[in-house]
Amino acid sequence: MVTVWIASRLLEDERERERAKVLAGWVAICMAKGEWVDPSGVRREVPDVIYELLLEALERGWRLRREGHKFRLYCPCGKGTIRVDGTPRSPEWAARRIRRDMARCPDRHDLDR
Repeated sequence: MVTVWIASRLLEDERERERAKVLAGWVAICMAKGEWVDPSGVRREVPDVIYELLLEALERGWRLRREGHKFRLYCPCGKGTIRVDGTPRSPEWAARRIRRDMARCPDRHDLDR
């Protein structure tokens, strides 16, 4: 009787491991690097201040790519990238940093006004 219970418990553990592997694979696919993102996909993942700045940047030719738990902005000229955190400590300061980094791009892209 005890061996049957142990065997059934081991089988349940094996099922849980398989479920965890499938779930981990699914999460890896969802968080895949290199996936280009449109603004609607970012709306719920970043604060409002940063979202408005991302909309402005995307209108001016910058591209947004998902990278793990954050995003990265790519310059239209291909010379610069900017990290965009999903949950910054201070959204206002993060937006200032992103805007400052965008203005530092060698080609400027009409963002330094």
